[in-house]
Amino acid sequence: MKRVTGLLLAGFTASLAGQDVMDSLGEGRPGQGWTLRGGVLGLAVPAYTGADETRLAALPVGILDWEGRFVLGPSRVSLGAGAGWRFLARGSWSGDAGVGFGERRKEARADGLAGMGDRDLTFWAGLGGGYRWGAATFRASFQRALNADGGTRGALSLGYGWRLGARGFLGASLSATFADAEHMAYDFGITPEQAARRAVLLASGDPRLRPGDARPYAPGGGLRDTSLGLSGGWSLGPRTRFFAFTSLTRLAETPAQSPLVRAQTTGSLGVGTLYTF
Repeated sequence: MKRVTGLLLAGFTASLAGQDVMDSLGEGRPGQGWTLRGGVLGLAVPAYTGADETRLAALPVGILDWEGRFVLGPSRVSLGAGAGWRFLARGSWSGDAGVGFGERRKEARADGLAGMGDRDLTFWAGLGGGYRWGAATFRASFQRALNADGGTRGALSLGYGWRLGARGFLGASLSATFADAEHMAYDFGITPEQAARRAVLLASGDPRLRPGDARPYAPGGGLRDTSLGLSGGWSLGPRTRFFAFTSLTRLAETPAQSPLVRAQTTGSLGVGTLYTF
């Protein structure tokens, strides 16, 4: 298990469902104007998608919110941290747009990435909508990479939320994520050049790689993963909030066949506190 500190906020919403995270953090309400919240977050997440190693991190959290309409921080629909705009909030319907960025994937992050080289910072644009029926919400969203050949992905989710008195919230969601071939290659693909570098390492006896890790892999598009998420928040006082979120994700068969994938099912966990200034 490798410990990584100093991560940016950009990292955690790429591993957990964006709206689940926003539900646990809480949002501004009409008439509140601008609110600024800050705190600390502890994370346990896979070293990369499909890794069998875990990263642990403690990092600061900052969210600037205008009445739940404009948000700087975690995004409801984009990947990573960035800016979000709720352009529709009418009755049971909601619509969101956002841009964000996810952290780099460094080769040194985990053994399974040996020979892959570092992947650049990726910027994303996202669009999504939701329909609320009582305590249940159906959401659909998609994200498009603006650089780094990240491709396009989309997700469908069904969530259910419970109010725990006047101070708490608990939510659960089930989601499925789909991706085109470009995005599948972004996370799970191995080019012939990368495979050749891994073959040299494997032939030299590099213990980080296993037999079969040095073959190229070009996955097609389709189902990427299914995920079960849980989130919750509890007001500790007028300005202080405790929050937590977790997810269990299982990769579909196409990405799971990649030599990069060492764990088809992975879990993530985040716990922290926020203070409203």
